[in-house]
Amino acid sequence: MKKYDSVIKQIKQDRKIRAGDDIRRLENFGFKIYSQSDEDGIIEEIFNRIGRKTKVFVEFGSESGQENNTHYLLENGWTGLWIESLPDYAKAIRANYRYLIDQGRLKFIEAVVNAENINDLIESAGITGEIDFLSVDIDSNDYYV
Repeated sequence: MKKYDSVIKQIKQDRKIRAGDDIRRLENFGFKIYSQSDEDGIIEEIFNRIGRKTKVFVEFGSESGQENNTHYLLENGWTGLWIESLPDYAKAIRANYRYLIDQGRLKFIEAVVNAENINDLIESAGITGEIDFLSVDIDSNDYYV
């Protein structure tokens, strides 16, 4: 049993859609395990609807890994790349997620992301082909990337 299975099961039970609720509204499915708000549940519901092809993610602005949009995916069998530019967060990722990095499930690059280098960064991490989920949270620079 995964670390949060019982918590997630209870959250989903508590948030069952009531008769008359609009099932198209994704906020009805939201829950937070690692995300900043309810993104964990919303992202899960989106992929329940559209399916998964590669189960590969890329996230720039992953912070320390404790609160981001892809940690929950990682816990559920996905693989991917975190890119973080802040040294303290990078140090925390290397320390706390070494086992996932060593297993090849998580790749990590400490770098500032911009429009000129993003493709090279992704390629240098060995991420090729289709990416199922891309999360961009680089504080006011999102538009330019």
